[in-house]
Order: sequence, then C-alpha cells, then structure tokens
Amino acid sequence: MKTMNALTATIFGFVALFVIAACDSTSNSSIQPIASLAGQTWKCSTLDGTAITATRSPTITFDGAGRVNGFSGVNRFGGSVESAKPGDIHFGQMMSTKMAGPPEQMALENSFLDALARADRYAVVDAKLIFSAADIIIIQFKSEPNEKPSPAN
Repeated sequence: MKTMNALTATIFGFVALFVIAACDSTSNSSIQPIASLAGQTWKCSTLDGTAITATRSPTITFDGAGRVNGFSGVNRFGGSVESAKPGDIHFGQMMSTKMAGPPEQMALENSFLDALARADRYAVVDAKLIFSAADIIIIQFKSEPNEKPSPAN
C-alpha cells in the first residue's frame, strides 16, 4: 500500500511539474504568427543598439501574404518575407527605388537593409516589434498609428 501511494505521489508530482512548465513557457511568449503583423506600420526606433535620430525613420509594413514594404531611410523598398514557424523570419531579395540622399541618411538606409537581411527571429513585446540575429537584437520598431483617409467633402 505504501509503495502504491509513493508511486501515485511520484506520478502526480511529474504531471504537476509538466503542467507548470507548460504554462510558464507560454505565459511569457510574445511570438505571434507573422500574419498577425499585417496591416500595421512599424517605425524603426533602434538599429544595432543605436537610437534612430533621423528626421524620418525607416518603416516596415507586412501585407499578410508574404510581402513587406516600407521606407528605408531615403528610398522605398519591398520584397518577400517568410516564416516557417512563429518567431522565425527570413527576408528575400529586396527591391528599392534608387534615389540619392544625404550621406547620413544613405548610411542609415544601408545599415537598415543589411539588418533586415541578417534577421532570423522576431517577437512582439509591449507594442514593439523586435528583429534579432543569432539571439542579438538588431532592430526594434514601435507600432505606428495607421493614417486613416479623411472623409470626402
């Protein structure tokens, strides 16, 4: 009888640990399907650990069908995006307009597009979209309110 009680207690203990571990691993999760990012414009706030101070920051918008577009610092860009599972991200070849701009804006644009190419993970935490590469945060975005067209007069 004591052996049966000990066995039952052990099994109950393992089940309780499993349930607690499962709850804990999902309670802090900020991983959303990439399609959930669709339609929202995200404004770059930090790039490789440095706050963006440019007059016009880079932005990115997901369309929910495997495409992204935005502003990279001087030019508009667009391209493909894939996510094999929530949290994973891979940007395909980007295309962009080819206007020239001030040297500091061109440097920002080059750094931004390079960071997109390096990104391999994403998460949304406290209304911030975070891209990382090899577990190092490389870009942070803030949710940008979408502009609604004004009613016709």
